[in-house]
Amino acid sequence: MMRVYCVYFVIRIEDRWLAKQPPFETLRTVTRYFLKASLFVASDRDLAYEKALGMIDGLSDADHDGPGDRMDMSCVGIHDMEDIAALVDLQSELSSTYGLDVGVAWPLGEMPPIKSRDELELFRTLPGIGR
Repeated sequence: MMRVYCVYFVIRIEDRWLAKQPPFETLRTVTRYFLKASLFVASDRDLAYEKALGMIDGLSDADHDGPGDRMDMSCVGIHDMEDIAALVDLQSELSSTYGLDVGVAWPLGEMPPIKSRDELELFRTLPGIGR
C-alpha cells in the first residue's frame, strides 16, 4: 500500500552582484532561506526518506532573474518529513473546501502579482502543445 508523505526542504537562495569587468568577482551577496514542501508516495517511511534524499540534487538551479547579476538556488537538506496519511484523513482533506495545506513557507518582500485564470500555469498553452 502506498502512503503519502510530505517533505520540507530548506532552500538557500544567494543573489550575487558581480563586477562589470573581468575577472567578474562577486562584489556583494545576499542570502535568503525558505522551505519548499513536496508531496509524494512511497510504500514505507524508509523508502520515503531515500526518495526524498534523491530529490535534493534536483532542487538546485541558477539564473539571472534575481535582483543581482546571478541567483543561485540550492537545497541545503531536509527540514522535516511527515506521513500525511497518518496525520489526516487524506480523502476528506483533499475534498474539503480549502484542500490540503502542505505548509509552504516562502518569505515575500512584496505583493506578488494576482493572475487571471488564463495566466495560471495550469491553463497556459505552450506553442504546439495543448493542455
